[in-house]
Amino acid sequence: MNCMRESETKQTPRRSFVNTLRRACLVSVVTLLAALPSYPWTYYSGASVGGAGGTVYGWGVTDVTQPGMYHTAYVNATLTSPKGRVANNGQVQATSSVREDLSLPLDPNDLGNYLVTSSHSGFCHMCNCWLFENCGSGASVAELPIISGPQTVWWFNGATPSGYAVSITLSAWPTNSSSYSWTISSGSDKANLSGQTANQTNVTGKALSTASGDVGVTVTAGGATSNPYPITVRGPKTLAAGATTDQCNSDYGYDSFLNYTIKDNLSALLLSSIPLSEKWTSAVTNDYTNANWRRGDAAGYTSPDSTFADHIQGEALSLPANPTPTCPPPLGSTPVQHWGQEWRVGSSTPGSGARVQTDNIQKYLDHARHTGIVSPAP
Repeated sequence: MNCMRESETKQTPRRSFVNTLRRACLVSVVTLLAALPSYPWTYYSGASVGGAGGTVYGWGVTDVTQPGMYHTAYVNATLTSPKGRVANNGQVQATSSVREDLSLPLDPNDLGNYLVTSSHSGFCHMCNCWLFENCGSGASVAELPIISGPQTVWWFNGATPSGYAVSITLSAWPTNSSSYSWTISSGSDKANLSGQTANQTNVTGKALSTASGDVGVTVTAGGATSNPYPITVRGPKTLAAGATTDQCNSDYGYDSFLNYTIKDNLSALLLSSIPLSEKWTSAVTNDYTNANWRRGDAAGYTSPDSTFADHIQGEALSLPANPTPTCPPPLGSTPVQHWGQEWRVGSSTPGSGARVQTDNIQKYLDHARHTGIVSPAP
């Protein structure tokens, strides 16, 4: 008796009818069959996890189909769980080909690799001989916990703007395992886990992702660990400078509008309206002797669409201002004063939120500009 294997999980034994029938059949029969082509006889095992119920399926197949021949196929398959539960229906047989199907129901405390082992045989009734006997095959499938939930969490350096999920909840399936252990398997410098209850945990950000899905979360339940669940920590990162407009103001000499667009760490606009604020980072330095221009308080603003403008004016002519601001155009180059500024997104309170830019406000006699811009500015 021979058992020929083609590969580890699928075998195709081949046997010459001439050699078989020389030992068992008449010379006239050998002459008749010698002209027939050789056919592959196939046997294999398979496994899968099916549906939301988590049932594990296994099967074994033996196929000795050959036109004009009378063959019987046999298979004896066994499905075994990680903790030793077994499904086995004994050996089954059929003409030419046979399949044996097995299943084991979900046990939330018996997760991991389920194994299928099968024994295969094929019999030829013409030569009254075994084509192959008790040849083995195997397969496996992993019944692992599954994580579901949002895949994006927002981070604003402690700020919590409306409309942005700064904390998300993940859930594990199956829902009734005896215990759950959650872990950040990658990107632990970007996210935290907290507040585990039963099969759920919360995820919050602590730094921006450098690539989509670079935070991985796993859960261990029923003796098995899930595949990593990808999370992206998104948040504001840069200000993209837009057009600058200067115009006359009869009370303050001029208005300058310095336009910006807020972009996140994936170079996308933010989802909806978002608060932001400026903060002064240095005292005023006068560039013009005896200048008396005043600096207002740092302020906040809510952008409806990720765009905004820093509106900077000269000084009240009624002060009277020294020097007297003039009306553009043309634009001159006489500096009056400057000071440091930073921009944060996520809160309208100066100093709160994620910092996205530092710069200097430079006020000239007839216009204003941002200089020394650094963005991003973590």
